[in-house]
Amino acid sequence: MLEFPGRKVLEQLGAAEAAALRPLFESVVFLQHELGAAHAVEDRVRAVREAAQWRAEEERYAHPYHAAGAVLSAANSYADAVEAALWSHASAYAVLGTRLQERLVEGRGPLSTATVAELSAEPTLSVLEAALRVPVDELLAGRPEDERERARQLQERLLSGVDVAYEALADDMLDKPLNRAAAAEARLAAAAQPGFDPPWIHLLRPLLSYANGLPFAIGRFLACRS
Repeated sequence: MLEFPGRKVLEQLGAAEAAALRPLFESVVFLQHELGAAHAVEDRVRAVREAAQWRAEEERYAHPYHAAGAVLSAANSYADAVEAALWSHASAYAVLGTRLQERLVEGRGPLSTATVAELSAEPTLSVLEAALRVPVDELLAGRPEDERERARQLQERLLSGVDVAYEALADDMLDKPLNRAAAAEARLAAAAQPGFDPPWIHLLRPLLSYANGLPFAIGRFLACRS
């Protein structure tokens, strides 16, 4: 994970931009670590339950097996909640960071407080898609070709994940499947339904790769400009 830009670099941003960027970044970092810890608990308790399973089949009292099962269910629910929160914060951070980087490259003035506040909340799928479609050559103008090629490949993975999200929300097995227009206005953390893979299943990992690189990209641009 790349280091967040220092205070002197961030002073070149608008007050609202700088105030929003760091807390979102810190939230994404915290939630990534917390999700890893939650998965570690799931793995540990699952191993305990599996070890107790053979005894449960042979003994009259299967308390260890059922105890581990109850804890595993709670651990699964917690990990799902953390992942949903991570999605919500990471998608907001990706959109805010992209729009900020875009306005810096274009030489426009700071984003307004109202715009920053809007971009700091979880985006709808269409808003996220629009941000992820900003041309790589525009955001990375002047950067080496190999760097831009890696960014293009990541962009392809991101947009493929967006397509999968649209398909997931339209699944006929859902209680309330969404057509393309309705899915475009959906926020995935709220649209995810129990018993189904989350709609961000193929999007979260590449989005985190993208979001984790935004501080460096923004900081590098500001440092070169100063």
